[in-house]
Parts: sequence; structure tokens; C-alpha cells
Amino acid sequence: MTYQFDFSIVWNNLGLLLGGASKTLEVASLCILFGFVLGLLLALARTLKIAVVDYFVIAYVELIRNTPFIVQLFVVFYVLPLLGILVDPFPSGVIALSLNCGGYGTEIIRAGIESIHPSQLEAAHSLGMSHLQTFRYVILKPALATMFPSLSSLFISVMLGSSVLSAISTPELTSVANRITAYQYRHFEIYMFIAGLYLIMSVLLSMIFKGIELRFLSIDEKLNLKTILRAATQVK
Repeated sequence: MTYQFDFSIVWNNLGLLLGGASKTLEVASLCILFGFVLGLLLALARTLKIAVVDYFVIAYVELIRNTPFIVQLFVVFYVLPLLGILVDPFPSGVIALSLNCGGYGTEIIRAGIESIHPSQLEAAHSLGMSHLQTFRYVILKPALATMFPSLSSLFISVMLGSSVLSAISTPELTSVANRITAYQYRHFEIYMFIAGLYLIMSVLLSMIFKGIELRFLSIDEKLNLKTILRAATQVK
């Protein structure tokens, strides 16, 4: 039996598919933001070297990294209502994916922070920099420059992983495609098209992250640490 391709199904539902892609980017943006903030807070918590805090963060990270994301999603969506916490599909997906992103991001950010040599912190303190200035100029920017490629890959994976949210009917791209194919039965055309959309979104995000890295995180190697620190102390 010869399969007859018919891409008119794509054009007839183009508005719905592009709307799903827009929702995917919305979900991904929220999860990237919340996941990064969560990962940063947990990574900073580990630098406190408090045993109880360390055990909690390690347990959380290991739980996230060693369980399937779809199980984490179902826990948020199906188990929380049993505890009296009712959450709609969209916020459920954002919560689950943010927690997942935060778990993976914690170790990336921690490694970036720990890459800063202690002598740099001592130099900052000797120049009279405050803790906030030290964190901003000596720790955060150099650490971000080191870990940003890994974070960029994680963030793109978060966007692609948002397709799993279709399992709870979150109205993102894959969920929209599933609804269309349920009535139209043209799986190949629809899924080939959304594969192309995911590829385009991944490339666009990669270009955006690369632009951010070059614009804001590149460090001029001609400037020595002392010059950078002195410039930082002049910022009020």
C-alpha cells in the first residue's frame, strides 16, 4: 500500500500549530527563569557548608536526576490534588519542569562558582569590596562565563522537554499536534512539521544564548584581576 502524502492538513491547522509553538516558548521561558533562580539558590546554599542544608540539596538533586521527568510531572499533577492542592495543567507543567531544570542547574552552577579561585576572593576583600560587590563582579560574572555553555544546553533541553507536558494536556506544541492527529489521522505530516518547528526554536534559542554570551559574559583577557576589581569598587 502506497502512502499518499497530504500536507494540506498542516496548512489548514497552521494557526493552531504556531499557537502551540508560542505556548511552548512561553512554558520554556518561565521554566528557564524559575529553574535558573532555583538552581542558583541551591548552589549558593551548598557553599554555606552546613551539613543539614548540604544533605537536603544533595537529596533533591539526586531525586531529580535519577527519576524520569514524566514521573515527576505526574507527582505534581496527580498527587498534589490528593493533598488538597488543585493545580491546572499549565502551572503543573511549569512547576514540574522548573523543579527538574533547577535540579540539573544546581550542579552546573555550583561547579561554576567553585571554579573561582580563593585568591580572587581574597583580592576582592583586600580592596575593600562588599560581599555584594564581590559576588557580582568576582564570582557571578566569571562563573557564568564558565558555566553558560552548559546552561545553554540545559535550557534548550528544557524547551524540548516541554513536549512531555502533553501527557497532562498542557496546551503546548506536541499537545496541539496530538489533538489534530486524533481527528485527522495524518500523523506523518503533522509530526514532521512540528519536528521542524522544534528544530527552528532550538536553533533560535542557541543563537540567542550565544549572543548573550558574547555580549555580556566575554571577559577581556588583557585586563588583569586587579584592574577589574578596582573598576568594580568604583561602582556604587
